[in-house]
Amino acid sequence: MARNWNRAYRLVAGVAGTGFEIGSATESGRAIHIKFDLEKTDVTSNNTGTISIWNLNDQHVSILEQKDCMVELHAGYGASLPLIFCGNVTNPETELEGSDRKTDIDVVDGRIAVRDTYVSMSYQGIIPAQAIISDCIRQMGITCIYSPGVIAAVGQIRLPNGYAYAGPAANCLTQICGLCGFQWSIQNGVAQIHQPGEPITTQAYILNESTGLISVPKRIVIGSESKKEGEKKNTQYGYEVEYFLNGAINVNDMVQLQSRAASGFYRVKNLKITGDNLEGDWTCTAQLLEVAAAV
Repeated sequence: MARNWNRAYRLVAGVAGTGFEIGSATESGRAIHIKFDLEKTDVTSNNTGTISIWNLNDQHVSILEQKDCMVELHAGYGASLPLIFCGNVTNPETELEGSDRKTDIDVVDGRIAVRDTYVSMSYQGIIPAQAIISDCIRQMGITCIYSPGVIAAVGQIRLPNGYAYAGPAANCLTQICGLCGFQWSIQNGVAQIHQPGEPITTQAYILNESTGLISVPKRIVIGSESKKEGEKKNTQYGYEVEYFLNGAINVNDMVQLQSRAASGFYRVKNLKITGDNLEGDWTCTAQLLEVAAAV
């Protein structure tokens, strides 16, 4: 477990050409006090979280208070600091806590892309679905990655009678993905498009006691709501696991779980990341679903 010591973080925040970075050791020999509580899921609604920072200077606080300030939080061990959350700041609040000053910021992943992007599209004749998806993603100002199943299928999907849409880009993307049988979400500012129940890549992260698994995996059953009366509900099976923070594991990644209670390949559906650089453990709590299960 030596790899889970020497915890470190780097937070970068800024807007309109101004910004700051914290995480390096100060004169006290440690980095500025930070606490984070982040939640991610595989649905189209934005990932959210709260980050608390103690004793920022006035200039840094004023940057966080600017509209749509962007924040990137990297956390890990030693020099390995993967990105664990990227998003825009909402509702920054600063208050005194004894002799210290604490600033709480809510962060929302993909907020501008979802909130502010409106599109007007019109295509005639036979149009590849991928062309519409690509145009939508481009206008949202983000990048996109496809799962292997989508890569294999999307090139063959065409709309025979053209397509027209005017409105929020996120709704357009939901509509087109629904027509194709795909799902999408934004993870750290990148749109992921995958087939139901499919991991975004075939690479699997090994999760066992030696790589950070803490508790005994807890069996979970998730039942989806029927859209129509009498329609059969899909039931998903998997495990809830807790492990020491590993920022390389994100939503829709594949995990190879190895424990006495459970083993096999699973997809990360939901993920909670919590930590405080002055006390307690940095942990992740994830819901893992069987790879073959349909959402």
